[in-house]
Amino acid sequence: MQAAALHVLGDLLGSVAAIVSALAVLWFDWRYADPILALVVVAILVRGAWRVLRDAARILLEAVPQGVDINAVRSALTQIAGVVDVHHVHVWALTGDKPVLTLHALVAEDADEQSTVRRVKAVLRTSFGIDHSTVQVERGACPDASGAATVNPTAPTLDQ
Repeated sequence: MQAAALHVLGDLLGSVAAIVSALAVLWFDWRYADPILALVVVAILVRGAWRVLRDAARILLEAVPQGVDINAVRSALTQIAGVVDVHHVHVWALTGDKPVLTLHALVAEDADEQSTVRRVKAVLRTSFGIDHSTVQVERGACPDASGAATVNPTAPTLDQ
């Protein structure tokens, strides 16, 4: 949408610049108006194109969206009753204004998982504007920690 709007703006500015430069040549016989106004239009469009490319690159590279501080997310979530630790936090964006998050939450043994997840999602939504999140609840060691996963030697493999 931003690129389409920039394209329309380029057409509009190009037309206005052509009219203004034609009037400048007609009224003042100033022949430099056209190249100068063309450079002004180019400068405006290059600035806009850079913003569109930067934002698109952040989305395509799945970078953390601007304005989202992962440490602040971690800190806020560990203040929730029943949440002992938050790790493996990943934030990216589907669009420029639609952040998405996944995380692992280590919860206390006596914590109710459903209500804890609801509170986590509420904090993400209200404090950080993250409407879509996936929360993996853990009790004990993280299964993704090195050495935490065990292999069942009797389980079938792809070769069998």
